[in-house]
Amino acid sequence: MNKKIMILIVIAECVLAVFLIGVIGLAIESTYSGVDCREVHFTTADGTILTSEAVVEVSLLEMQDGYQLYYKLDPEDTSDVPVTFTTSKPEIVMVSETGLVTFREDTDVVITVSSKNGKTATITLVPKRNTHGTVDLD
Repeated sequence: MNKKIMILIVIAECVLAVFLIGVIGLAIESTYSGVDCREVHFTTADGTILTSEAVVEVSLLEMQDGYQLYYKLDPEDTSDVPVTFTTSKPEIVMVSETGLVTFREDTDVVITVSSKNGKTATITLVPKRNTHGTVDLD
């Protein structure tokens, strides 16, 4: 086969490859729906947003059975999931990936929820105490 024809075929294949990569690359890029998280909030079970650094009383029963935390990311279609939870007292209070807080003893604790891009919210959990400073059993 003629060398000129071979060179033209190779050049044509390279041009076609570059064109196809460009088209496919654009198609893949246009389907990306990543949205950065702007804010993280702790919420109540019914979805009411708690104020920043809210303080929530936890009953002894909830401390024994586990206290479920709820959160909301803004916007809701953010790609910054899953979130991570951290506790100010990891040796006493643990938080699962789903936000279930387990206490080894009755203590105040600060829990932080963080999105992948570093947005955070905190909540303080305190044992429900009566006026004498002892923990209520309800």
